[in-house]
Amino acid sequence: MEAGTFLQEHGLRVSRLAYLNVWDQKSDVVLTSPQFRRQLVTLDSSLADQTAGLWVRPSVTAAYDLNAAGGYALLWPSTNNDSGIAAAQVLASGLPVLVNRASYLARIVERAGMGIAFADLAAVTAYLARSNAEDYQALVENAGRLSAFVRAGGFTSHAISQAVADINRLK
Repeated sequence: MEAGTFLQEHGLRVSRLAYLNVWDQKSDVVLTSPQFRRQLVTLDSSLADQTAGLWVRPSVTAAYDLNAAGGYALLWPSTNNDSGIAAAQVLASGLPVLVNRASYLARIVERAGMGIAFADLAAVTAYLARSNAEDYQALVENAGRLSAFVRAGGFTSHAISQAVADINRLK
């Protein structure tokens, strides 16, 4: 159920709603540059089972744990409305991200140059087998920039600034 529908069913009475994607995972943890490994790391245990990947338990230290594991973060949302919590932790980790092409995250990950979108898990596995350290490092550099932004609360700051600007335009 969409958040707006839920809120309206529980008494919210407004004519317009704005949805903002916020993936902040505010943290003061200092991350190292992740190591190139031909492994998938995921916060979803069923995905780890399907891909012979490494499962990292979702927790307050997940971004650090993902970073320490190295390899590629597999973020495979099943719908466009999946929770942003896993996305925040993955984006904060600094790992290159391999994502479902149908996901709302595909455009973000590819535009930031921090990962690649795939049509299915078989394509992910094939890519992993032929990946190399040089390409990995280029993705890591871009992932590091977005990671710092996420850990500093950049999405929330941007969302608040945008909301204030929009309200001022309505006056």
